Amino acid sequence: VPAINIQTMVDVMLYHGLRVVPIDIKSKDDGHEEGLTIDMVDVKAVEKSISKRTVAIMVVHPFGQISASENDMEKLNEIAMKNNLILMEDCAECYAGDAGAHGSQYSDVKFFFIWYD
Repeated sequence: VPAINIQTMVDVMLYHGLRVVPIDIKSKDDGHEEGLTIDMVDVKAVEKSISKRTVAIMVVHPFGQISASENDMEKLNEIAMKNNLILMEDCAECYAGDAGAHGSQYSDVKFFFIWYD
C-alpha cells in the first residue's frame, strides 16, 4: 500500500485482519520530479518489502494521476506472479485521469474506494 492513499482502503484491509505496510513514493533523489505525476511507484521498495506474510500489492492512483507507468505496472505484475501475490489497484481517483476508469491491464483486481467522511 502506498503511503499516499485514502483511509477507506486501509480500513477495509484492517477490517479483514490484514496488516498494511505503507511504501513511500519515489523521491526526487530517485530521479522523480517534484509533485505528483506518473511513475511515482517505487518498484524496488515494493520488492524489498515483500515477506512470507505478504498476500497482495496495492497500487493507488491519487489526485487524477496514474501513479505507475505501464513499465512499472508490468514489473509489479512480474513481482506479484513470482511471489504468488494479488496485484490490486485503487482507481477511484483516476477515473477522469489519463488512464480512464480502467487503470492498467496488469492488475488482478481494481477497486474504486470512495471516502466516507
